[in-house]
Amino acid sequence: GKRALIICPPRLEEMWKHYSNYYDLGAEILSMGLLSQENGFSVVNKYKDKEIILIDESHNFRNSENNRYRNLLEFLIQYDIKEQKKLVLLTATPQNNSPMDVYNQIKLFHFEDETNIAITPPNLRDFMNEVMEKRTSFQSLLQRLLIRRTRAHIKKYYPDEKINGKPIIFPKRNIPEPIFYSIENVYQTMYDEILDFFRELTFARYNLFAYVKPNFRDKSPYRELQNAGKNLRGFLKILLLK
Repeated sequence: GKRALIICPPRLEEMWKHYSNYYDLGAEILSMGLLSQENGFSVVNKYKDKEIILIDESHNFRNSENNRYRNLLEFLIQYDIKEQKKLVLLTATPQNNSPMDVYNQIKLFHFEDETNIAITPPNLRDFMNEVMEKRTSFQSLLQRLLIRRTRAHIKKYYPDEKINGKPIIFPKRNIPEPIFYSIENVYQTMYDEILDFFRELTFARYNLFAYVKPNFRDKSPYRELQNAGKNLRGFLKILLLK
């Protein structure tokens, strides 16, 4: 019965409106894109009466340096502990580049680095540094914050569960089997003819170093053209051959 706000990417707005109506959630739906605007704080602050904030695709808040993140954090951090919003983060990919992706999402509800969470050291920033230097396990934090529902978990604990009256069915994965064939048998002499044709191509557009005068070849930026052009020509030959 608590008042809820659902923040999601624009493409998921209609889906969440449908679920809100279908399950009688009474939730407001806010496009994540609006938070990226300069007035993003004013937009989200209109929902300060909401008690629960659900963020779908929360990995979009892994970067603390953009407007979207700053506006949301400003909205969430303005309340004291008694009025602090309940925050639910949904994502299939909490980490994209580094553990700091997860750290930034945690900071949306755990504003201070000092923590009572049972981790060592008991400081989120210091703990993340330990994780990145591979001196401690990331799982010791995640297992206390993350509710993970894998395919195996659902099949084991919810085998008879249904969605919209239909049973949950996961596609069966078949182990791929290699199929071997001989290029020589398929193309016969044509393959050698194709290779001979490629060897005759100069790829002049990607071989600029060959056209640099000798007295400039050891000077920047001309000398960098040699390796760059070689790599590009090799890449194009592979593309053409495929």
